[in-house]
Amino acid sequence: MSLALDRKPDTRLDRADPGPFHARNARPRYSIRPWACVYTHPQAEAWAQTNLQRAGYETLLPLMRVRRRDRVVRSLWHIVERPLFSRYLFVRFDHTEASWSPIRAAPGVRDILRDRDKVLYAPEAVVSALQAVRELDGADDRWRVGMPCSLATGPLRGMEAVVTKVHGNTAAIGVIMLGCIRQISVPLDCLTARDCL
Repeated sequence: MSLALDRKPDTRLDRADPGPFHARNARPRYSIRPWACVYTHPQAEAWAQTNLQRAGYETLLPLMRVRRRDRVVRSLWHIVERPLFSRYLFVRFDHTEASWSPIRAAPGVRDILRDRDKVLYAPEAVVSALQAVRELDGADDRWRVGMPCSLATGPLRGMEAVVTKVHGNTAAIGVIMLGCIRQISVPLDCLTARDCL
């Protein structure tokens, strides 16, 4: 017969109940790592993406196909892929599990979007819309999820955006503004299509 006094005392690591202090200070865990937004050097989005993938990170660089005039033969046009948001790409990363230093140190990366020491993550609806940019087909409806656009009027005129949801005469769009990706609602009349194919 074993008495409670004969038993080895629980340590912090093997205790079944971590106690109120540990439950209160536990970091939130994500079932799937969220998408953090990375700010790159000018025209270095693809280079930064390649270096992050070599380091083992899952990345998302939303691209759109655009028609560009040839630099030498001005009557010749080419179809090229350009980043949907210039100088931005996304990386799956959870700052509660690992340091963001390897991301910031990757060649081509300028910084990771954050508020002081808190990494700012992109909303799932915006990331889903960005992933849908590749899957756009020749549908007849003008505004659909994943459609690259820009604001045509107001103080944010010319800002790059992507449609995340359409409801009636209003669209929810994702824009990179004030240091993070934000979702805002605007009337459809305020949007203009970007020169993508």
